[in-house]
Amino acid sequence: MFTGINLRPTPSISVSVSPEFFSSRSKLQHVRAQDDSTATATFGRQYVFAEVLQRTLDLTTRLNLTFTPALSLQLYAQPFVATGDYGGFKELARPRSLDHVVYGETPGSTLRCFDANDLEIPCGGAQAPAYYLGDPDGAGPRAGVQLFNPDFGARSLRGNAVLRWEYRPGSTLFLVWTRSCHAVPGLDPELLGVECRAGVRGRERPGPVVRGTVGQRVRGEGELLAELLDGAGWRDRVGSLSRASAVPTCCA
Repeated sequence: MFTGINLRPTPSISVSVSPEFFSSRSKLQHVRAQDDSTATATFGRQYVFAEVLQRTLDLTTRLNLTFTPALSLQLYAQPFVATGDYGGFKELARPRSLDHVVYGETPGSTLRCFDANDLEIPCGGAQAPAYYLGDPDGAGPRAGVQLFNPDFGARSLRGNAVLRWEYRPGSTLFLVWTRSCHAVPGLDPELLGVECRAGVRGRERPGPVVRGTVGQRVRGEGELLAELLDGAGWRDRVGSLSRASAVPTCCA
């Protein structure tokens, strides 16, 4: 959803504002896979998926100032915000199907939530878990799976200014200033080259490294989003999070 507003308060000033909002929900986002010798129905592997609600918002703003026919200033700014909320963690129940065991909902399965200090907390409460422990059959022989909280919130800001001066007919001087910065929770801003720290603080989440009774170190959201920072613009990075997740090749 997007629209645009164009204003010209005076003959020498023009302003355009173009907000754009996008929301999507994926029912089958791949989260992780791990070996499980008891998962005979899926050839000794657990394939875990989730639902994810993703929202993005950007506000493209342009300001043109004409001081004289020979002197003008153009300003451009684009703040951008992206959030993702995961839920409904589940694992593939059988190949060549969309049947899943939903942790905590399918009879016999369990889903437990923990904070960064390994203390169990209510799932769905006000406090966001640092990680989850899902088990397809509770006290049964199947192995459980530890999942870091993949929710994310990231912000970026791009802007530039161009001063144009035609100091004599046919001869023009351009002075250009540009700024691009972004923030992702769980990462040191210095590592990302963030200079606009106050303006692009991301949504706070538990630390990137979690500890649990399973004793398995899993990647935190900081590491995941650090990988996403390699590449093209924010839309490409965020789009990679909402790509369709098909049934794994081994189970097709």
